[in-house]
Amino acid sequence: MKLNNVLKTVAFAVAAVVAAAPLASQAGTTTGSLSVSATISNNCVFGTSTMAFGAYDPVGANKSTALTATGTVGITCTSGDGITLTANTGSNSTHAAGSCATATCSRAMANGTNYLSYDLYTSAADTTVWNGVNTVAATGTGAAQTVNVYGYIPAATVDPAGTYNDTVTVTATF
Repeated sequence: MKLNNVLKTVAFAVAAVVAAAPLASQAGTTTGSLSVSATISNNCVFGTSTMAFGAYDPVGANKSTALTATGTVGITCTSGDGITLTANTGSNSTHAAGSCATATCSRAMANGTNYLSYDLYTSAADTTVWNGVNTVAATGTGAAQTVNVYGYIPAATVDPAGTYNDTVTVTATF
């Protein structure tokens, strides 16, 4: 009888070990999918923009020669964006007078109640005034870039000495 008990105990132990062991038929796998997305927005940010004519000499160098300058508009836009830049006529346009490169000047810089007329153009040839209709085009690169703007002060302007300033609002459409 003792052998029978030993066999029962061994059989019980083997059954317990087999029951605890994982069976290959009990393992399983399945697959699913994860949707991933992002949206890149079209955007532009203006950086530094300058148009510095420097010294204007109405009785010497600029008595018979206009003063021209090249300025820049700094802008960073989403890569691939088609950009159209327009410009308003500045803060003092009602005081503009005189003949610029192609027509009567449409802008003026102020020094108190004195005004120095000028204009901005889309190319160095000074043939197309930069405004809300005539635009400057660029393409976004995702990095900061500069777009050239061309300034013109007519020759023989008769204004008092001083520092003249204006602010032109530039709008980017993209």
